[in-house]
Amino acid sequence: MNSSNPAVRIRAADPASIGSIASSVLLCVALVLTYSARLLVVNNQTDWDEELYFLIARGWSHGQIPYRDIFDHKAPMVYLLDLIFSGGGVSLPLMRIVWCFVLALSTYALVVSLP
Repeated sequence: MNSSNPAVRIRAADPASIGSIASSVLLCVALVLTYSARLLVVNNQTDWDEELYFLIARGWSHGQIPYRDIFDHKAPMVYLLDLIFSGGGVSLPLMRIVWCFVLALSTYALVVSLP
């Protein structure tokens, strides 16, 4: 009677897949640390651009007409995203937190897609 079961096979891990997993974990840790540091200053003024985007998004949510009642020289998509990410122009800290996650996910997707 043969004691080895052909259905159960233990294969050695492929070194390439181990390296890929390790680099993905390292990338995730780096992204979490980087964007967590950003969250430490979520209630502080760090850049006037994003505050302007928030003010324009909040103006939209209060019925102001873009480029007539409230103006900045950028395309409207950035303000639309900030309007959505800030919970309808309600919270600048929420907008910053959501942007951190969007940037982390897009950075991860970009790095993983590289050959």
